[in-house]
Formats: sequence, structure tokens, C-alpha cells
Amino acid sequence: MKTAFFAVISLVLLVSLCQGDAGMCHLDTLRVSTTDPQDVYIPFVNPYPENDHFFVGVKSCEDVRIKLNYNGNEYFEIILGKDGNSKVILQNLLFGQILTIFSTDMNVLDCDEVKYFWVRVTSLHLSFGEGLGVGNGTIHSHNGDYDVTPELLEDMEVGIGANSPETEFEITCGESAHCL
Repeated sequence: MKTAFFAVISLVLLVSLCQGDAGMCHLDTLRVSTTDPQDVYIPFVNPYPENDHFFVGVKSCEDVRIKLNYNGNEYFEIILGKDGNSKVILQNLLFGQILTIFSTDMNVLDCDEVKYFWVRVTSLHLSFGEGLGVGNGTIHSHNGDYDVTPELLEDMEVGIGANSPETEFEITCGESAHCL
């Protein structure tokens, strides 16, 4: 009886660690120029490249971007809160054309509170969702061809659209591999 009780307690503690402790650190605050409004991006590095995922925290009202750059000018871009925080979009620039792969009506951002998102890139698969639990709160999963291969991923950026307000970003900075 005592063994079962301790096993249940241990499991509950492990689940609580994985649900909310991804180790997030402030990255930057982005603002669009008032004299020349255009999209603004900054690069970031996944501190744990051996993991197939990373987390981004965002405090913004609309139009946040997470860009995965492949092979020169090709990329996947997740747009959170497009059109006044009413849409989530996944776009792919491939062979010089921007293709909308996924679009849904969904409010995911908050002007006053940091919201967290995860992105996972595995062989031929790109998925993303809400929260600090990879695989939970999935917004979309894309099964790609050769174009979604982690080995071809050159760099990553976060950004804001030309009409975005000031936006705060956090990224993964603590160990989260134990949660997989």
C-alpha cells in the first residue's frame, strides 16, 4: 500500500515538473519603427539542439512570427495572432512562392500576459502548439517532404509584423529534456 502511494506521488511530481518548468529566459523586446514600418526579426539559438523542440514565450496583442530558415531563402513561418489576434497561420516559402499550408481562426495571444508555445521539428514533421508541454495543446502538425528535415535547418528567428505593438519574447534556456 505504501509503495503504491509513493509511486503515485512520484508520478504526480514528475508530471507537474514537465507541465510548467521549461526554463524560460527573456530574449528581447521588439518594436516596429514608426518612420518605416516593416516586419522585424531577430535570430535565436536553441540551447539544447539535441532536443527536437523549443519553447517561445510571447507577450503581444497580435502578429507574432516564428521562422525556421532552410536552404538559403526557403523557410517555414508560424504566424500567431494575425488579423487582430484572430488567426494562426503556417506558411512555407518554397521555390520563391509563399504557400499557406494551414490557417485557422483562433485567438492565442494576450497583451498583458506571456503565452507559451512549443515547436517540434522531427524528420519530415513540423508541429506546434500552446503551453509548455510538447504534444499538448497542438495547434497544427504538418507532414512535409524533404523540406522539414532538422539537419537542413539553418537558423531560427522570432519576429513581429509591421503593424504589431511592442512585443516581449522569452525562449528556452533551461533543461527540458526530462519531460519527453
